[in-house]
Amino acid sequence: MKRKGLIKLLLLLLIASVALCIWMPEKTLRYVGKALVVNDTPRYCDAIVILLGAETPERVVKAWNLYNQQIAKRIVFGTGLYPRAIREDMPANLIWQAAGHRYFAALVSLGIAEESIILVNTENAFDTASELSAICHEAKALHWKDVTLVTSPFHTLRTWLIWQRVCPGVMSYISYPHEPNLDYWWQQGRLIRSVGYEYGALMKELVRQIKN
Repeated sequence: MKRKGLIKLLLLLLIASVALCIWMPEKTLRYVGKALVVNDTPRYCDAIVILLGAETPERVVKAWNLYNQQIAKRIVFGTGLYPRAIREDMPANLIWQAAGHRYFAALVSLGIAEESIILVNTENAFDTASELSAICHEAKALHWKDVTLVTSPFHTLRTWLIWQRVCPGVMSYISYPHEPNLDYWWQQGRLIRSVGYEYGALMKELVRQIKN
């Protein structure tokens, strides 16, 4: 009951934040962006998990840095979707690397041994929750106690909340590639859309946790 009460309070605060953005945008937008960001002090864990969806190599480089700091002995991520998993009429000879294989190639190019990388099948994953559920299945099969989740700054709070829901019993620490420029988030249309989407998805996740 206490957990659900806290989730309801967080949901109400999010709704209030959106209202303040509409009413006093110049005073509240920076804080609204900051509310999405979670960052933990790096600590030793069983694995570093990189979330898919990055268009740039920043998440991969962050995981590489954590690995070199001996935070964990393995790096884990999903495979992503293959063209024929999306549409069966895709040419069989089409060469198209799924996101996970791009991550794999990047890490190997940085000197990470292939045996230190675990690719988890996420062909059936359609969102962050289903991706993390597949990662959790692997974590529990290997008896991991904790993981570090690497994702973009504005995606950290929702990632943390989802992991608590889909993978109870496995501790998570959150890490992101770089300090977010909160003012810059509101200066580009693409980033404004990303933050807006994140708040919508975050509210959906909170409602889901209240129902559970």
